[in-house]
Amino acid sequence: MELPDGQVLAAVDIGSNSIHLIVARVVQGSLQTIASHRERVQLVREMGADARLSAAAIQRGIDCLERMAAMLTDAQPDKQRAVATYAVRAASNRDEFIRRAEEALGFPVEVVSGREEARLIFQAIAHTQTLDQAALVIDIGGGSTELAIGNNFEPDFCASCRMGCVSFSEKFLAENYSAVNFQRANSAALQAIEKYLASLQGCKWSAV
Repeated sequence: MELPDGQVLAAVDIGSNSIHLIVARVVQGSLQTIASHRERVQLVREMGADARLSAAAIQRGIDCLERMAAMLTDAQPDKQRAVATYAVRAASNRDEFIRRAEEALGFPVEVVSGREEARLIFQAIAHTQTLDQAALVIDIGGGSTELAIGNNFEPDFCASCRMGCVSFSEKFLAENYSAVNFQRANSAALQAIEKYLASLQGCKWSAV
């Protein structure tokens, strides 16, 4: 879809490890970044077996979104979109977070599926790099890892694995960084990705 020249777009990515705001202007069919802000809030930190976002994590997220809302007021975008990924998607109290996040931003927050998250990541890479051959895109987040394979702008394969740098660090390496704990983390990662191995091996890709 061709966007009108001069239109200002804004996106808020509410990730498990960080929240990122980007504002861009359409210039001759390309996007020119005019503002960007990122904060490491670690929503997934301290998420226990009950899958609840902690009160402290929620507050860190809301404080960040309130600061971003002020930036958006200054930027006055023509269109804006906010998406939340793994930490909010998996949280048993996600409705509470979404309600407060929408109050802070002043517009809806969409919780995307793991496959949609992988697709959006692939498209972001495709818009910043030339994918003229099939490529495997890997994004290691705070609570999940997304995989996508394809070329140009639409991936042929998308998947999301429940393993992330923050969640695995807390689960396996919080007490110490021993060889035994590293092996436990490695085994868990292999188990998380195992069901996608056949698809990954079956797809033809030549770049990562």
